[in-house]
Amino acid sequence: MRSYLKNLGNALFGREIVVMESTHEPANRGYGAAGMRSFAEESDILPDTPFELIDFFKLMATTNPDVSQAVQKIVAIGNPGHSLEMTGSDRACKSAVDELNRLARTAFDSNAGADWFINQQFWQIFVTGALSQETVPTTRLSGIEQVYQVPVKTIRFKLQNNRYVPFQQTWQGDKQLNPSTYSYIPLMCNEGSPYGIIPMLAAGKYLLYQMKQWKSIDEYTTLWGLLGYMHMTSDIKQGFQETEAEYKNRAERILVQRKEAFKKSRVDGIASTLKNVEINHHNISKNAGQIDPVIRNTEHMVFSGIDIDPAMAGRSYSTTETYATVCYQTLLGKIKNIQRMIKRANEHSYNLHLVMSSIPASCSISFKQSPSLKAKDEAETSEIKQRAAIARRDAGIIDNDQLARELGYEKATGTSQKQSLTFEYNKSDDKYVFMRPSIEIHKDSFSKKKLVPLTKLYVA
Repeated sequence: MRSYLKNLGNALFGREIVVMESTHEPANRGYGAAGMRSFAEESDILPDTPFELIDFFKLMATTNPDVSQAVQKIVAIGNPGHSLEMTGSDRACKSAVDELNRLARTAFDSNAGADWFINQQFWQIFVTGALSQETVPTTRLSGIEQVYQVPVKTIRFKLQNNRYVPFQQTWQGDKQLNPSTYSYIPLMCNEGSPYGIIPMLAAGKYLLYQMKQWKSIDEYTTLWGLLGYMHMTSDIKQGFQETEAEYKNRAERILVQRKEAFKKSRVDGIASTLKNVEINHHNISKNAGQIDPVIRNTEHMVFSGIDIDPAMAGRSYSTTETYATVCYQTLLGKIKNIQRMIKRANEHSYNLHLVMSSIPASCSISFKQSPSLKAKDEAETSEIKQRAAIARRDAGIIDNDQLARELGYEKATGTSQKQSLTFEYNKSDDKYVFMRPSIEIHKDSFSKKKLVPLTKLYVA
């Protein structure tokens, strides 16, 4: 680990990385690292890895082709769109949707609103290992004014009353963050540590190898070229009255002149030489091709450390369609894990806004299904499960209520105790719109489903 940090520090900063022993106010949005102070004497809870590693993987996510492609795929597949399920009375749901539409348009830094922010959340949690965001209330505490990301690198934890309390490193000192407005949600943690583990940490050493390999290849091609190199010999005789030093100086001048003349003439594909000059070509591209297995093996280790199969990054490597499908399904499972973290953080912000706005409603976020490579098989499997559940109901093994729960509904008879409406975030309109009515299942005939709108609410 120590040598890895030394190499990383030299690659990024030209120095070795030193492992640190390291009033409720809104988190500061500053991204500058120049003013960061050491927590060597003040931090009660030390991170397992140096915070400089976050800078390294941020750099890789934007400059390294393999890491950048993996991050962009996670973001693109992970954010297929989302919807809100509102729970409350008709009037409360209408007011809640109006408020959340306004919040989705105005509370985030981009005109794309909530959709853009979710992209940023995926990027942050996949690159840094944690989701860190601040929900800032208005000065009158009548709602939420702004929701923004806080740099993970600036967050430190201290142990107070047997609880991890978040602080932020700033120019003015250590600021304790309000747990009611600040959210730090790690994707994974080491035992006994509140800090998130960088998901790509295992790829770090091999990313350094990859950087060194391509640097060597660049130097190699600059020196020798892709086709090989030329060896020129010239017969320059020493004059009778010429001293050894005079002969060496004259020979050096002649060789330089002939080399430059040959370089100019070679551009046109023609080389003219004197009678006493001999030129030999040495082909080295065949031997240079042996570097390909080394580069491929390094790529394998990089993708293994990122936890994404090379097939998902366009590397064939004799990959079959079945194998690629399995890899994609594994990737979807990883993405759903990240979606749950984002869901909880955004629900916290939205519901806090409803509470502060005195609207008696609550919301739950659901992501749309990511694109599937076997949609037909999944539909057939779902139909088989539905028939099997109905058969168990007909045999008296389960009742209608249990059947409805197995099929994803809350209740089979009558309406549920809590009235829920679902609103989908429309990207083109940049707001949440009513998506579909609820479904009511009657006792007398389960096979005949009747769509019953539970409200006459229409959102323009």
